[in-house]
Amino acid sequence: MRISRTTTWLYLLLGLIAVLAVSQLSGLLAVHAACPVDTVIRTSVSDQGIEGNAASLGGADLDSAGDFIVFASDADNLVAGDTNDVTDVFLFDRLNCTIELISAAAGGGPADGPSFNPTISGNGQIIAYTSSATNLVSDDTNGVDDIFIFSRQAVATFRVSVNDNLDEADGPSDHAALSNNGRFVVFQSDATNLIVDGTGTPLDTNNATDIYLRNRNTGETTRQSVLPTGVQVDGASRLPDISANGEQIVFESDSPNLASGDNNNTTDVFLREPLLDRTVVLSVRIVGFQPVLGNGPSTAPTISSDGVFVVFQTTATNLRPGVDTNGDISDILLRDLSQPTADMELISVTSDVVPEQGNFGSFSPQVSVNGDLVIFASQASNFAVDDNNGVLDVFVRDRPNSATFLVSRSSTAALARGGASFSPAISDSGEYVVFTSGANNLVMGDANGVNDVFVSRWRALEAPTPTPTEITPSATSTGTITATNTIDPLTTTFTPTSTWTITATLFFFYYWSITEIYTVDPLT
Repeated sequence: MRISRTTTWLYLLLGLIAVLAVSQLSGLLAVHAACPVDTVIRTSVSDQGIEGNAASLGGADLDSAGDFIVFASDADNLVAGDTNDVTDVFLFDRLNCTIELISAAAGGGPADGPSFNPTISGNGQIIAYTSSATNLVSDDTNGVDDIFIFSRQAVATFRVSVNDNLDEADGPSDHAALSNNGRFVVFQSDATNLIVDGTGTPLDTNNATDIYLRNRNTGETTRQSVLPTGVQVDGASRLPDISANGEQIVFESDSPNLASGDNNNTTDVFLREPLLDRTVVLSVRIVGFQPVLGNGPSTAPTISSDGVFVVFQTTATNLRPGVDTNGDISDILLRDLSQPTADMELISVTSDVVPEQGNFGSFSPQVSVNGDLVIFASQASNFAVDDNNGVLDVFVRDRPNSATFLVSRSSTAALARGGASFSPAISDSGEYVVFTSGANNLVMGDANGVNDVFVSRWRALEAPTPTPTEITPSATSTGTITATNTIDPLTTTFTPTSTWTITATLFFFYYWSITEIYTVDPLT
């Protein structure tokens, strides 16, 4: 059969296309390294699995499912074209083991300033971060750190530290947190013009760091570190966190007038409910019907996605008297907002039947959505039997099982060596945890000698199981206490029966009322 010249050229063209297709496919296959199946993987690596050539910072975050991890890094070899020689924000896709630059300029080039402190929405679609770059959006001329969000769906960056008129802030902003869908962004700011009157005159005149909430749907910015009716306070407020629906905000504050009777002259933890215009102090213990504030600073609060559980670090010794006996060592406490009069739970303890407190400080707590699991960093050496590395480690407290696990380990459960592990975060289910570590033995081939970011399915680790220590009681007693819960103010009702019913209502710290009901047998 004779082949025409036209047919010959057609075959040659098809062959060339096939070669190019195979070449392109080979290139794609070469770009992405196979996703490790290990329990612990390093996220601060390039698509090819090459480790970062500079340190990654603390403060990594993950979405509610644990699929996406955001972090800041000084490395310039994680993505191509990173030539700005400053800290950038990256997103690691755990399912596909790919990485992308988030803090990119409006035209797609590198940012002209450092970006850091990233956080990601629960649904994994919105990333917020702080940056001093001037080319992430147009008209950024204020010369200070701003809060930006990147929408993965829109593939666009927006500045959110602005007022209702979209005027840029006249002071630095930092430490953003996001609601589940990214509609609400809460952050701290030193700016005076994020709230203004009808003439554009700034209303923030307290010369202190305040907490602001940006509603991205309505374009409204409101100050949250305020008294009811919006009256501003005297001291600085910092480190906000927000629930999934945006209805609860927690933060720390030095202000003495955010709560009535706040005379402890130290930092306290507060709950703000914007829809109710209510601000409540949380670092407090109820003794009788009287609130007792902590005798030491309480800081770094975070709230569960469902808005029920709040955890924070504190050096106060009087919030759990008789239980907190380790002096001014920083401990982790949990408050259940559904039981406001109940004692807070001490989290940073051992797995013993009668738990012991940490022998060194614990910091940076976060809590899972149902409150069962709390993650934190600690230098304590008595939470795990094999903890002998002498540095900060990451722990998970399993509340239902009264057990504390050391989770900054390799896939073979080897204890982290060569550096501290810190700044942990936990997914909603508690299955995945992320943290920063200078250890060099958490994954194979870690030879860069700097801090990296790791994600772990910690329950799969075959770590030493905490063994409760049995204690023989030294004394016994018997008795019966019957109680049901309700309290109604100024009313105490006694009935001529074998029990008395006492009803009372507590009002304290600006509109936070608690109702309890007690039934008491007067003979016992």
